[in-house]
Formats: sequence, structure tokens, C-alpha cells
Amino acid sequence: MPPELRRLGRYGIKLMGRRSVEAAIAMRAVGGIRIASVHCGLFGDVFSAFNGLRFAELKGARAEVNWDARSLYFVPGAGNVWSHLFVQTAFDFSGGTSPETFLSYNPSAQNPVPYEDTGMRDSVASFIRNWCVPQPDILDRVDALQSAHFDPDRKPIGVHLRLTDAAAQHEGRRTPRLEDFIAAVSKLLDEQGERDIFIASDAEAAIEAFRTHFGSRVIAQDAIRSTDGASIHGHYDAGVAGDNIQKAKEVLIDALILSRTSVLVQAFSRVTAYALCANPEQPFVNLDRELGLNRGLDWL
Repeated sequence: MPPELRRLGRYGIKLMGRRSVEAAIAMRAVGGIRIASVHCGLFGDVFSAFNGLRFAELKGARAEVNWDARSLYFVPGAGNVWSHLFVQTAFDFSGGTSPETFLSYNPSAQNPVPYEDTGMRDSVASFIRNWCVPQPDILDRVDALQSAHFDPDRKPIGVHLRLTDAAAQHEGRRTPRLEDFIAAVSKLLDEQGERDIFIASDAEAAIEAFRTHFGSRVIAQDAIRSTDGASIHGHYDAGVAGDNIQKAKEVLIDALILSRTSVLVQAFSRVTAYALCANPEQPFVNLDRELGLNRGLDWL
């Protein structure tokens, strides 16, 4: 094995770069990559995993997704966070020809390589279908909420409204105001007629404001939320108390429910990027673009 491949630190090969990983795979020094958490919000980690899995697919290598203690959603003794959310953790793109040896690899959450002659949104839709089959308990909760609250002939409007750390501009984001979301939903109701509203938010204040304005038509899952501006996952602050695996499941459930709504009102978030790729035909209102705020993803 080349000397540089022995310089593996606690978090693997990230500082050595992608080329070292490619070289190791090409020389058959290893059979694939073990994709770790990059210590960010849930869907930042999911899109990082997409980058790693797509890399392995392009190289005809093996890949494992293993979110351990570096994940913001890790619970000691509970093992791989990814395995609590999705059925499959190991992927063999080599056809069984690569050795079962791995290098740890921390890909970024930037755009993965799309499939040939396929746009990014449809490519990510394929990633979700093939690599992200939810665990049965998560699908059961999504189906139960939809059955209990969704009118099949009149799907609700979906809203994803992130406050807490996003509103605090920790990442330089300029977040649309709560009033901007309420105005956008009011406009849709004027255009489409009466219907329910499913809102996913990290802040209890957002749920309360929507219920004050729109009344009993507002639907939200019973979830851990912030009541004081602290983030759910504790990336930039102490976070909100609660079971981290539960937090991860709840945000995935929100994304899957949002993907089943009639139209999604959103600002930049990888939660909504996932939802819009889980249902690549779903229309959406991009408040960032309408208000001239964050650039977001150029393919959505």
C-alpha cells in the first residue's frame, strides 16, 4: 500500500483528498470506501453520502455508509445512525470483484455527478429510490399521518420553514421571514381554493403562528422542536434536548410527507431538496428566488 494511505487519522482520508482514494481503489489496495458523517444536519449528511456512493458507483467499488460518533444524531450504543433510517447500509458496485477492505472517506455535500443525459433532480431521485429505502417504522408513520390527515382529492400545501440556527445566519443565510411564508401560502390558497397545510419546522413558534393565522387546517407531526431558538441538532449551539435518533427519524418523516403534498413552499434547505427529488414532478415555490435572498441550489 502506498505510504500516503497509511496516514489515516481519526476521520480517515478526508485531508488526503479524493485522488488518494481513487489511486487506492485503482491499485486494488482497497475495495471501496466507508462513508462517514461530515458532522452536519441530517440531509447535509445524506447528500454527502450520495456523493460518496456515486463516486463508488463510478469507480466500480464497494461502499458502506457508517454514521458513527461524528454524526450529530449519534446515540451511544445505538450504532450506525444511517441504519436507523434506511434499510441498506452496504453497496457493491463492483459486481463482487472488489476486496472487502475499506478506506474511510468524507465526501462533501456539494452536487454529486448526475447520470448521463439526466438532470440533477432526476439523478438524485434515482439515488433516493435505489439507496434510501426507509425503514418500515418510518414508512408506517408517514403512511399513518397521510391516511389520517390528507384528503386524497385535495392534497395539502406543504411548507418547510426553518428558523433557529438558519435564522441566526450561522452559515451566512438570509432566511425569509415567517410573514413571507404566510403570505406565500395565502396566495396559493387564493389561487387553489381551500385546502389543508402541512408544515414542517424546527421551531414551535412557526407552528403556532401558522395555526393562529390559518386555524385548524394546519397539520404538523408531533415532533421535537425548539422553543427558545436553539437548533434541533446542536451544530452551532447546545441544541435541543431529546433522543438524537428520534430527531433524525422525525426530519426524514417530514421530508417524505412534504414530498406527498400538492406544492411545496420552501427556502434553501437540503430537507426540501430531498423532498423535491423524492417526488421530482412536485411543483414548488422558492422564496429565496422570489425575494432575492440565498442562491441555493442552481438545479432547483
